[in-house]
Formats: sequence, C-alpha cells, structure tokens
Amino acid sequence: MHIFLIAAVSIDGYIAQVTDQVSTAWTSKEDHKFFVQRTKQAGAMVFGSKTFQTFNRLLPGRANIVYTRDPQQFMQSVTLPTVEVTIETSTFEQTDVLYVTKLAPKELVTVLEKAQITELAICGGSSIYSQFMKNGLVQTVYLTVEPVIFGKGVPLFGEPLDAKLVLKKVVNLSDQTLLLEYAVQ
Repeated sequence: MHIFLIAAVSIDGYIAQVTDQVSTAWTSKEDHKFFVQRTKQAGAMVFGSKTFQTFNRLLPGRANIVYTRDPQQFMQSVTLPTVEVTIETSTFEQTDVLYVTKLAPKELVTVLEKAQITELAICGGSSIYSQFMKNGLVQTVYLTVEPVIFGKGVPLFGEPLDAKLVLKKVVNLSDQTLLLEYAVQ
C-alpha cells in the first residue's frame, strides 16, 4: 500500500492559525483542486476527529476514516451514517458513510490492505500526521506552500520526529503557490 501525507502549510510551517480553522479559509483554489484530485485518486483518507469537525461532512468519492479515542461517543455525536473500523472490517466500499476508528496506525493499514485498498491519504491534523510518520508508514509527502505567514499556530507535526526526505518534484500550482513532493527515506 502506498501511504502519503498531504498538507497545506504557511511559509512558516503551520497548517492552521487555530485548531478549528478550515484550511480552505486560507489556502488557494489550486491547492483545493489538487487535494480533491489526489485524495479521490487514493480512494481512502484518514484524518483526526478535530480536523473532521472543521468541515463536518463526508468528502465525496472516497472512504472517509476518522480517528477518535472513543468511536461510540463520536458516532453518537455526528448526524452522518457511521461504521466503526475494527480489526475485522473487510470492506471500505461505501463512500456514503463515515468510518471511525481507534486502531493503531499499523493495525489500520493492515485492515486496509486486507480490504485491498492500495493507497491511503493522511490528511491531518498534527497528531495524525505525527502518528503515521512516527510509525514509519508514510512513503510520500505532498506539501502545498501557501504565501501566508501565521507567526504562531498549529504545526505540521505535533511532536519531535526524525525523518529524512528527498525532494522529488516541485510544481507551481499558481504563480503564488508551490507544491512540493518528497519521498520519505
């Protein structure tokens, strides 16, 4: 399975000014277009419950998987149809339900591989990015660098990490926005 991290960052490395900020409030339409295209291509995406709550709806055309410490409570708090992902889950074909899980990242990847998912997009926030990087699961990092400075805010990673990256591609999404593609060593 190919696992990639996808994020938009300010030039000073923040993914948001505050935890409940929707990324589309400050990112470009070009970044949004790339995010939609790339995550639909993957077919499955993971984000934390706080990140999900910033947009609070299913993103169409792909399996939406939310990490939460308490799946049952989370399932009761949303008005969407939900399915809990456990070690026994065998399919992610429904794109009209919200999948929720508390499985460790490596366990989730095993479940997804058994369900024949070939690509997974890690979509934030800081804690989720950190967990997947710390577990050595991410092979590719897509960073859209937007021309804004926050000075303080939500960092890309919420804890210390030690990872080496190799720049594979630089794409000008617009005359102001860069997309950087890195391979994780």
